[in-house]
Amino acid sequence: MAGCVPPPLAVLGLFTLLAPHAARPTVFLPASDAHDLLARWRRAGSYLLEELFEGHLEKECLEEVCVYEEAREVFEDTESTVKLTNSEGEDFCGGALVLDSFVLTTATCSLLCTNVSVKTRSGLQVPVTGVHAHPRFEADTGHNDVALLRLARPVRCPDAGRPVCTADADFAERVLLPQPGVLGGWTLRGREMVPLRLRVTHVEPAECGRALNATVTTRTSCERGAAAGAARWVAGGAVARQHRGAWFLTGLLGAAPPEGPGPLLLIKVPRYALWLRQVTQQPSRPRDDRHQGRGGEPVPRGRWAATALPPGPLV
Repeated sequence: MAGCVPPPLAVLGLFTLLAPHAARPTVFLPASDAHDLLARWRRAGSYLLEELFEGHLEKECLEEVCVYEEAREVFEDTESTVKLTNSEGEDFCGGALVLDSFVLTTATCSLLCTNVSVKTRSGLQVPVTGVHAHPRFEADTGHNDVALLRLARPVRCPDAGRPVCTADADFAERVLLPQPGVLGGWTLRGREMVPLRLRVTHVEPAECGRALNATVTTRTSCERGAAAGAARWVAGGAVARQHRGAWFLTGLLGAAPPEGPGPLLLIKVPRYALWLRQVTQQPSRPRDDRHQGRGGEPVPRGRWAATALPPGPLV
């Protein structure tokens, strides 16, 4: 049996050889630890890159669980589209819930009343603490006719209208616009505003300009649908397109378009991605960027309520 026991010198040599390797920490982590680390890194991203490059709104939207999960079918039931109602119960404009604390509408609509509130589909009413009309909005020409309404508190996804995602201009031009979209909004039947959803496709600027006898700028776009011209659309309707299971806002109806068989001219929302980002990231405080009415007259006061759009027919 003595021959089976290694000599002391051999044991010492073997220990000396293996000891550094045993003490050296491994570069591999257990699967659970590695998953947690990668998840934190993916969520945090690179701080330097976020500072050097403008944040990608598509990435941010898809990373927000509430927005991403709830936006999957947001335009299938049109719950992100809202209508604006004054204190006398008169409906006059539309809008779209973006993020969970903002409603996107036209600057023209934002000029009409003050003391705005948003009413969810569950009946919850949320006051608006700030009106942010685009700083370069021109009432006479309609240029930059966009505005954001800041809500006093977030509208939680289970409570009401589910937010639609926003995208930057490059992503929208390359990926979204070539795909079919859905126009969700309000149309007039007599004096009543009724919901309507319409399948639409993008129309090239030159073709749209000839059809409408108008200039299509880099901040406007055109959509065509089977029954688009037959409806009396109300300003504030929204066009969204689906990508990887989520809906992205690509257009906003400005002034009520004329009736007829031609395409619809919309505000190209992704062109305002930087402005949207700046406004939505501002500290929450009361603010009113409203302009004065035409001719310098003060804006008449009233009260708004934004009501979630009920399901409407998709044509």
